[in-house]
Formats: sequence, structure tokens, C-alpha cells
Amino acid sequence: MIGTEKHVKTIRMMNNAKDCLKSKGNCTYITSGSYGEGLVMRGSDLDVMYVCKFAEVCEYKNMRFKPNITYFEMEAEDSQPCFTRLRLRYFTGRFFFAGFIEKIEGSYYLSNSKLKEQMTDIRFPIIHGPCLSDKHGTIDLALCFRSKSWIPQAKH
Repeated sequence: MIGTEKHVKTIRMMNNAKDCLKSKGNCTYITSGSYGEGLVMRGSDLDVMYVCKFAEVCEYKNMRFKPNITYFEMEAEDSQPCFTRLRLRYFTGRFFFAGFIEKIEGSYYLSNSKLKEQMTDIRFPIIHGPCLSDKHGTIDLALCFRSKSWIPQAKH
């Protein structure tokens, strides 16, 4: 038994309140996964998304850029199905991205592996797929960038 509908709604509301309190100026904190949906299951880990507010992923080539936001463009042509490469379109000069960008064939791309390697710390020392995990395997942290549009593959 996972819980009553009322219990699930209560857990969701508590998660939303906690997420609002934990969100900071540069990042939005989102409890996701089964616990984020209000389902408390024995043995399940806690999935958390940290969404960076100072970077966005865009699809359109003719968009107006905000000067304080770094923009990445999705490139799905030369990548595996369900994956995309993030090409740097507009860089604010924020030091944060300096160690995560690599040059490939004349363009600059976000390196997911470099990002995860440099973001590991005492609390999240393990790289676990696309996430960072704590040493007990109870929390998975995904570092995310916002996109205001659906990728073409998701529209079909």
C-alpha cells in the first residue's frame, strides 16, 4: 500500500514547499521521481533536480538572448537516439562554465562528463549515470538546464 489519495497530495504539497525553501538565486530545487509524485515506497531513493537559472537550452536560431543568460542549442543529428549535444550559442562569460566546455570541430559544446566530474563533492561523491549520488545510494542529484521548447523528437 502506497497511501491514500489525501496522503499522496499532502506529500506533494510538502515537497513543493520544501522545494521553494531550498531554491536559491541561481538554482531551482525540484524533488522528482516517485517521491516527488507523492509516492513513498520502501527502498526507493530520493531523486532531485537542480535547474540552473543562469543557462538555458534553446532550439531556435533567431531568438533574442538575455545578456545575463548563457544559451546552449540542441543538436540531435549526430547523437544517439533520445540524446542531444548542447552547443554553446551565447556565453555571458560566467566562470561557472569555463571547465565544462570543450571544442569539437570548431564549435564549443557542454561536456556532461566534465560537468559531473567537477561537481562531485563530499555529499555527492559518486557519478551514477546522468546523476550524482550520495555514498549510501539514497539520493540522486541531476544537474539540469531549462528549455522553454520541446525538442522536435518529442513533438512527434
